[in-house]
Amino acid sequence: MTTDHWQVRKGSAVNADYADILRWTMRNFGKTQARIYAQTLGAALRDLGAGPHIPGSKPCVHLADDIYT
Repeated sequence: MTTDHWQVRKGSAVNADYADILRWTMRNFGKTQARIYAQTLGAALRDLGAGPHIPGSKPCVHLADDIYT
């Protein structure tokens, strides 16, 4: 296992999609669920910063070396 860390950067398209997703969630499921979803998505993005070897990730050697899902 390596100690690689990733710097997660979101582009403008991601930010726009993120806002659209949260608006849709609020309209369809309410403010509380949208807040919970925002916290969940934020935690997932923070976890990506730990690099490819976070718990639950699996190697995809059929795609390339050092590719994980």
